[in-house]
Amino acid sequence: MILLLYSPTFYLIFIKTDLMRSNIPSDTVDDILPGDEFDDSVGHILVHSDNLDQKRSKKDLDFEKNVQNLVSKTVTTVAFYEGFLMKWIYSFEPFESLVECTCPSQSVVYMAMVSEPSEMADYDVTVFPQDIGRRRPTVSEWAALYQTRKRYNKQQWWVYATHDCYTNLQPIIPPQPFAENSFDLSVTYHSKSDIVLSFGHYDRSSYSPQKRRNWAESKEYLIAWTPHATLSSKSSDKPWQDAFLERLGQRIEVHKYGHNGKARKIPTSEIEWRKIMEKYKFHLSFENNCCDEYITETFWQILAWGVVPVVIGAPKEDYLRVAPPHSFVYADKFETLDKFVNYIKLLDSDDELYNEYFKWKEKGRVESHFPFSGNSSSTEREIPKSSIYSCNNACRIAEKYVAESNRNLKSKSEARSYFNPRGKWWAQSCGDCGTHDWIRKYKEGR
Repeated sequence: MILLLYSPTFYLIFIKTDLMRSNIPSDTVDDILPGDEFDDSVGHILVHSDNLDQKRSKKDLDFEKNVQNLVSKTVTTVAFYEGFLMKWIYSFEPFESLVECTCPSQSVVYMAMVSEPSEMADYDVTVFPQDIGRRRPTVSEWAALYQTRKRYNKQQWWVYATHDCYTNLQPIIPPQPFAENSFDLSVTYHSKSDIVLSFGHYDRSSYSPQKRRNWAESKEYLIAWTPHATLSSKSSDKPWQDAFLERLGQRIEVHKYGHNGKARKIPTSEIEWRKIMEKYKFHLSFENNCCDEYITETFWQILAWGVVPVVIGAPKEDYLRVAPPHSFVYADKFETLDKFVNYIKLLDSDDELYNEYFKWKEKGRVESHFPFSGNSSSTEREIPKSSIYSCNNACRIAEKYVAESNRNLKSKSEARSYFNPRGKWWAQSCGDCGTHDWIRKYKEGR
């Protein structure tokens, strides 16, 4: 008989024999047990149902086990819509064919990149990556996408996914008529997102306690500055950063690294880059934009490398909530640039004070989740686990989708809630950098 098996996202059809009356060859079973019959006309044992488990051949048992394994797995298909892509900003290559992901929950996700509305119609989920390599969609383009979902797959989920902040993404947000009811899921660095993509974390649970040491001993230089995404060739310097660094450099020695002008060149190897950074006492981990919870690799990566970050960016309470205790210098606590410089000079002259910034290493360790570059030792750079495009995050999205689909199936509800990229907690999460005038000059380039 034909057995039709159903999951929220996939149909599976199998042909199954009648196990109550299986024709099992005599050389695959033990002697006939009470209740069994032998049919002379066909030369087969007719197995009684009570004896079936004892008589079933290994092949039959394996077949049923495989069927059960397949039935227990949920299959979700995920498309990444690349129709608005202008420039690929990641160091790993786009995938050109279907990618299969086996998830921790034993479910399976198939991922693909598509560029036309018609190509995304058959997928369960469509992810819209948001980054500075995209252009703003026109009203007619977004309307075409919207109509495709409405006509061919009304239950398809759309996902707003980004590692960037609202200030950088504002120019490419979908047109106003569609922003409110397009995205079923948000995937960002912000804690209010449905799925959170952090740039790093402080792990207190698994670590090897480090002996106390004088961290100042191995330092040769005072302060370094680097642009964002330093492990990617796509990073660039900004004029307003140059102006600020020039003023700071008039008071204290700052080594500027970058890809442009007279800046010290950044090596392509992460290992070599780390060796250089470890020679510095401090790193100016200034964010390009000051937004709630926007604490990027420029903080986490430097912290993991044993350098004290000097930060301008998110509110201080955001750093205190996620960073190791007493691990960074919050620049906006100083009323003037001169007072900030004097404090850095004080730490430079007093090893005991400087080492206070490393006591956290006795209780935990830091991991940086750098989403833009893969394994730099590989010829084909692999997709980082923290990337939007990784199997790890595709599985997280699929898990949310399947759970919600099952919930709606049971309740017979078609109600949906949407993430609005023009909504308050996201669109109003970015603002001024700091409260003091010298900090504001950093961003304004004055």
